Amino acid sequence: MIGSHQPEDPEMIVAILIMENLYHGKNSKVLDPRGMFIVQGRDTIIVWVGSQIPTMNIQPYRECAERYIKVLQENERAPHQFLFVNQFEED
Repeated sequence: MIGSHQPEDPEMIVAILIMENLYHGKNSKVLDPRGMFIVQGRDTIIVWVGSQIPTMNIQPYRECAERYIKVLQENERAPHQFLFVNQFEED
C-alpha cells in the first residue's frame, strides 16, 4: 500500500507491505480508497488508485509507487510492465 496514514508523520508517504490474506470467505477485506495498492502478477504490475486520495496526494503517491516498483524490478524480478488503474466511484 502507498499512503500517508502514519499518525507520527502524516506528511510522510510510504510503501507498506501487506502480507495478510485479503480474500478469506465471509471475512474478506477491501482495499482502502485513501491509498494506492501495488499488485504484482506474473506478467504485469497493477497499481490500484483509490477514489478518495486527496488530489494533492495523487502525484506524490504515484511517484512513490514508481520508485517502489523499480525496487521490486531490481531485487525481486518483478515484471517490467506496469499500469495504473483508477477505482471507479460507486453511485
